Amino acid sequence: MTTGKICAHRGLHTVLPENSLPALASAVALGADEIEFGLWTTKDGILVAVPEEDLGKISDGTGNVKDYDYKELKKLDFGIKYGEKFKGLKIVSFEDVLRQLGGRTVMNIYVCIWDGADNPIMIDRITGAVRKYGCEKSVYFTCGNKNSLKKAKEYAPDISFCLHAGSDYMNVVDNALYAKADRVQFLKPYFNAEMIEKAHKNGLVCGIYSSDEKSETEEFFAAGIDVVLTDDLLKML
Repeated sequence: MTTGKICAHRGLHTVLPENSLPALASAVALGADEIEFGLWTTKDGILVAVPEEDLGKISDGTGNVKDYDYKELKKLDFGIKYGEKFKGLKIVSFEDVLRQLGGRTVMNIYVCIWDGADNPIMIDRITGAVRKYGCEKSVYFTCGNKNSLKKAKEYAPDISFCLHAGSDYMNVVDNALYAKADRVQFLKPYFNAEMIEKAHKNGLVCGIYSSDEKSETEEFFAAGIDVVLTDDLLKML
């Protein structure tokens, strides 16, 4: 396979609850080049690593993550939705992930709370947690809002940031350059050779979501994609 990196989207979630600490740790143990996980915030400002904000989809609770304090969320079951054998799994904080996995792999941290806001939320707390665990050089923050990303990059110029395609697929490179991002993440199939060339010419690392097929991934690498996100790490390995 052409040289390139594989990023485990939401960890080893074909086997374990997506975005959970077991799924992320297992992806690291299996040798994923990168892991990806989503970041949300609780009512009392604790950053948590969960795949979605809707508690009804990921736990035995209702409502949204932002409607509850962290202690209240700790009482919910975040494993039962994935099967009886995962019953009792608890929500994991951002610091838990950094404490246990920081420095062991590259982390693609999707800051979901930045997507809908022109003013980035909690930039100081998010970047501060990374600095606390010495992970500045082994993480990059991703979101789809170019204005949020621009302000975050201005606040922490020494940390890497990535703009994902969002709904403005074909302009993602120009939007990333506007935001002074370090990376760009395309959405399959909305990209072309010219976009990759322009990104590389301007020093951007190119990722893409997603592929679960070896032959397709090889084609992406041959086309100049640097990182391919996958939802089936075992198959890709």
